[in-house]
Amino acid sequence: METLSKENIQQHYKAYVAEHAKKPSSVYALMKTLDEAESHFYKQYASFGALENEIWGAYAQATVNSLLAEEVYQEYSAREKLLAFMFTLCEVLKEERSFAQLSFPKKARTAIRTPKALRNFRSVFQEWMKEVLREGMETTEVKQRFFVSNYYDRVIWPAVVLVMDYWLKDESAEMKDTDGFIEKTVNLVFSLLEETALEQAGSIAWSLVKR
Repeated sequence: METLSKENIQQHYKAYVAEHAKKPSSVYALMKTLDEAESHFYKQYASFGALENEIWGAYAQATVNSLLAEEVYQEYSAREKLLAFMFTLCEVLKEERSFAQLSFPKKARTAIRTPKALRNFRSVFQEWMKEVLREGMETTEVKQRFFVSNYYDRVIWPAVVLVMDYWLKDESAEMKDTDGFIEKTVNLVFSLLEETALEQAGSIAWSLVKR
């Protein structure tokens, strides 16, 4: 019999979790529903943790791919691109919200280290965000600060986790409350990334001194 593909295992795992409202008790329990031996699972994944990490990474990649496919995307400012990422992510997750609610790490919002299930997601997001920040610094929308600028993507990451956590718990019609939360969160992020009034005053003073 042919080896099950990663996609086959992912889809069956997501369906199992959504249908039973819990994760399989073991790899054996999952594969039994497929009439397959455990060995077929281990040819693709070492554990459920590794499987979930890849699933959540795929959600992030699907979000980025969706953004890049839009012609208008290249015209967006850095702020608009982050807003678009947040809203598009919610649309991507909406297709499998039951699974997302059950598999999203419960302590992700307060965890000091990124939960294993979100490590691929974080990697995809940060790679994309670094490019957005680079463009933002070129247009001066994002303030370039010595040394600190290198860590902007890490500062923004907790905001993404907060938005996902909020959306997954949102009980408003069509999760509309999340829309306002996203806008407030992104505005807060960019209030930290933009040039502050104090920095502007310092720049003006320096220009006067150099005259």
